[in-house]
Amino acid sequence: MCGICGKINRDINKPIDKQLLYAMCRVIQHRGPDDDGFFFYKNVGLGMRRLSIIDLKTGEQPIYNEDRTVAIVFNGEIYNFQELRNNLISKGHRFKTKTDTETIVHLYEEKGEECIHDLRGMFGFAIFDMNKQRLMVARDRFGIKPIYFSLDDETLLFGSELKSLLQYKRLRREFDFFSLNCYFSFMNTIAPDTIFKNVKKLLPGHYFIYEQGNITIKQYWHFHIHPEEKTKSEAEYQHRLFELLKESVKIRLMSDVPLGVFLSGGIDSSTVVALMSQVTTEPIKTFSIGFEKKEFNELSYAKNVAKLFRTDHHEYIVKPDATEIIDDLVWFLDEPFSDPSAIPTYFVSKIARENVTVVLTGDGGDEMFGGYQHYQAEMLLNSLRKIPPFLRNTVTKNLLKRIPNTPFAKFNYQKDRILKNIDRIDISPEERFFSRHQIYSPEEKKQLYSDDFINELNSHFEIGDRLLGYLCFPEEQNSINKTLYLDTHLYLPNDMLMKVDRMSMANSLEARLPLLDHKLAEFVATIPSTMKVMGSCTKYILKQTMSELLPKEILYRQKRGFNMPLNIWFRNELENMASTILLDRKSVNRGFFNKNYIEQVIKTHRQKKRDFSFQIWSLIVFEKWCRSFIDN
Repeated sequence: MCGICGKINRDINKPIDKQLLYAMCRVIQHRGPDDDGFFFYKNVGLGMRRLSIIDLKTGEQPIYNEDRTVAIVFNGEIYNFQELRNNLISKGHRFKTKTDTETIVHLYEEKGEECIHDLRGMFGFAIFDMNKQRLMVARDRFGIKPIYFSLDDETLLFGSELKSLLQYKRLRREFDFFSLNCYFSFMNTIAPDTIFKNVKKLLPGHYFIYEQGNITIKQYWHFHIHPEEKTKSEAEYQHRLFELLKESVKIRLMSDVPLGVFLSGGIDSSTVVALMSQVTTEPIKTFSIGFEKKEFNELSYAKNVAKLFRTDHHEYIVKPDATEIIDDLVWFLDEPFSDPSAIPTYFVSKIARENVTVVLTGDGGDEMFGGYQHYQAEMLLNSLRKIPPFLRNTVTKNLLKRIPNTPFAKFNYQKDRILKNIDRIDISPEERFFSRHQIYSPEEKKQLYSDDFINELNSHFEIGDRLLGYLCFPEEQNSINKTLYLDTHLYLPNDMLMKVDRMSMANSLEARLPLLDHKLAEFVATIPSTMKVMGSCTKYILKQTMSELLPKEILYRQKRGFNMPLNIWFRNELENMASTILLDRKSVNRGFFNKNYIEQVIKTHRQKKRDFSFQIWSLIVFEKWCRSFIDN
């Protein structure tokens, strides 16, 4: 696991500034504290930082082919590299190391850019071909590993993190206002756009070729959910699913350093632990996070799983003072990112790194198998549509209003959204997706944003059409499959995977995600949606598949996720934090927001009239980000 970066001058006679490349690597040292490496060739420079996982002695990068005409810097893991290596050796290729990185170089010699189809793993890599004067930069299928890039009249820059590119002082930090608008909808920006106009993210399942001063971006893989067609019995689906899950966990155990598992006590991480216990005799190290507030604490579930599989279990309690690390989080996250679950992810990574260098996680299970509450909502909506509108808009609203608020900010937020949109029950799944994820509704944004900000947005105030334009949206699918598609293509890479990569790498920890193995995912995509969400039961096929290894209290308990007690903290320990930061002269003078509206939001939350914790947190994170990446 590493971090990579690079620079190419479009003028082939202009040599690379080595000090710049050293700085681009130094700023991502947390991704690879063990070593660094550089490649310089005329107008081309590649750099990397290494976290040693495999072949600790001879795995230094860059790595070359036999005649040193092809060089690679690589971030990630290729889980089928031994099989590929053996095949390449049989064809006459000579290896100098035992790394997966060298396998890619020789595979590129054999197949050129088509080599990418043979790779099974997570990766971001750059290959420079000296004979063809061509650069290939690639990102893995789901986007577990990030790639940023920027091309102007003089220079191509790329790197695992935005901060590497920002070491080039001529790179303008000019806001992309559409991305800023996306941030106040989703708590993050959406690829391929970034917070800066002239920097892009390479989309998952894509690579680009830089040749003769031009970039050509190509898609090599697309997660396509198949139309409803039951080709197997339920027992056959379960049997094949179990085989693939077990294999996916097994191949991710390759390591020359200690590894463990993030264990929340939910079905996804518990599945990883259960399957890991089937394929290894080594004691499993597990790591869990909890909170002082009982209603947010899931440690008891994690303890039960740890006891069941006799793991070496470690726990950590996150307290309100955890928000003191916000400046560090903002730095590691690169772009404005205010999903508060980044905080517990950071701390569970921190305690894990004290014991291991690699962890397996259960991330991706909700998006693969339909595990979120909104999949239950989709089923409910299908039933509600059968009720005459006049009954639906009165009786149902009154019932929802009688449901009291809970300590869970996400629940209260979703309930408010349903109440606001129940009279729009017939809108499309994609419209519901955008409505569900917007922490500020379009109406609230018009109150939050200054007139100048709204003018800058111009025709891009509504974000849905443009984002759907980035996707091959499956119009012919049912509502569950459409929602699964949106979650896997928008929410998963831009929120979940961004968070896991940055918070684990902030602690020099490698995170592996067996539920996002592409061979497994391609099979899951063939399973009918009725076997993923059956009535009110989410992840039905996964629960049935794991029923012999996991107890019912784990399989069928209510999902919580990494909920943070922000709403409670902002009314108690952190009551003054919002006003101190958001109403500060520096913040107000940025000119993005309406100060009076922010004061109203803070006051309303304090008075418990409405839960505005997500909205307040997003504003605090953005201001902190401005101070770190704009002011400084």
